[in-house]
Amino acid sequence: MVAMTPSNGTSAAGPCGVRHWPRPRIALNYGRLLILLFSILVVAGATDAQSLVVVSGGNTVASGATLSINAIPNMPNLVLSVNGGTSCDAFSYQISITYTDQAGAITGTNITFNAQDVVGDQSSTVDWFSNFEGGNATISWQFDGVSEPSFSFEINGINPSNSAVDSYLSNGDGAWFKQNLVAWESRAYSLAPSGQYKQFDPSNTTYPVLWGGPDGVGLMQVESPNRSNSDRDFWSWPANIADGLAVLDGKKSAAYQSWNDELGQMQSLTGANPVYPPSIGYAYCYFSYPQNGNDTYADGDWIHYYNGNYFIFFHPADSSGPNRWDIDTMGYVMSVCNAAPL
Repeated sequence: MVAMTPSNGTSAAGPCGVRHWPRPRIALNYGRLLILLFSILVVAGATDAQSLVVVSGGNTVASGATLSINAIPNMPNLVLSVNGGTSCDAFSYQISITYTDQAGAITGTNITFNAQDVVGDQSSTVDWFSNFEGGNATISWQFDGVSEPSFSFEINGINPSNSAVDSYLSNGDGAWFKQNLVAWESRAYSLAPSGQYKQFDPSNTTYPVLWGGPDGVGLMQVESPNRSNSDRDFWSWPANIADGLAVLDGKKSAAYQSWNDELGQMQSLTGANPVYPPSIGYAYCYFSYPQNGNDTYADGDWIHYYNGNYFIFFHPADSSGPNRWDIDTMGYVMSVCNAAPL
C-alpha cells in the first residue's frame, strides 16, 4: 500500500497496515493516478501469491519427492514455512499418511500431524509424536483461513545396518538361532542386495515394506494379529523384531511339549527296543537324540513352529512300514539353519 502525505496531511503505519487521515485538497492528474493505481495492483497481484515451502535436512523438498525414515530409525525432519507470509498472516497445516500393503493391510488410518495458526513469517517443525508412518503423505494447509493447494510426497524406509540388527538381537536371553531366523525371514541372501537384513525391499518402490504371504511384514515377517506395535511393525525395525521375538518366545513351550510327547510315544510303544530319530545336520544346527552335546529336536520343533506346525513326529508301525520318524528335513528348519548371521 502506498501512502502519499502532503505537507498539510498526516498518516500513521500500524503493524499490519497503514491508517490515513483525511485527504488534503490538492489537484491531481487523474489519468496519471489511474496508471499509478493499476501499476500498484499489478505488483500486488504478483507478490500476494503465497506458496508452501517444505524443507528436510536443509534441502527444499519438491512436490512428489520421496523422503525416508532413516536406519536409526527416525521419521524425516520436516520444516514448513510460507513464501510470502508476513507477521500479520497465519498458516495451519495437517499431514496425513496412508499405506496399503499387498494383502490390503493399511497403516496410517486416521493418523494426522498438525499445527494451527503459525505466524506467517515463521517456520514450523513437524512433530511426529514418536509415531512411525510411511507411504503416501499429503500436506493440507490454509493461509489466513483459506485452503491452499495440497502438497504431496512419499515416505519410504532405509534398512538398518547388519551390526545394529545383530546388536539388538544379542540383547537378553532367547533363542540361540535368532539371527539365523531373521536372516532367512528378511531374505538377507535371496533378495538384492545380498548379505543384508531387510525391513524394506529396496527394489519395490510401490510397496517398500518387505512383504511375504499371507501377510508377513518386515525383518521377522510379523503377521496380523501379532503386530502389537501396530503401524510400527511396518516402519520401525526394532518394533518389528520385538513383536517377532514375542511370537517366537510364545511358541517355545508348545514346541518343546510336542517333542516330549512324540518322544514319550516312541518310548511307550518300543519299550526296550527304542527307535531313535536319525541325526540331522545343517550349516548352523545339528539335531540328535540322545543329544550328546548337539542341538535338541525340541529346538527344531521351535524353529519350525515359528512358521507353523512342527519339525519331527513319531510314526508308529503301520501297513506302510515299521516304527519310524517323520522329519521335515528339506523345509523351513533347513532354510533357517543354513542362513548365516550377518
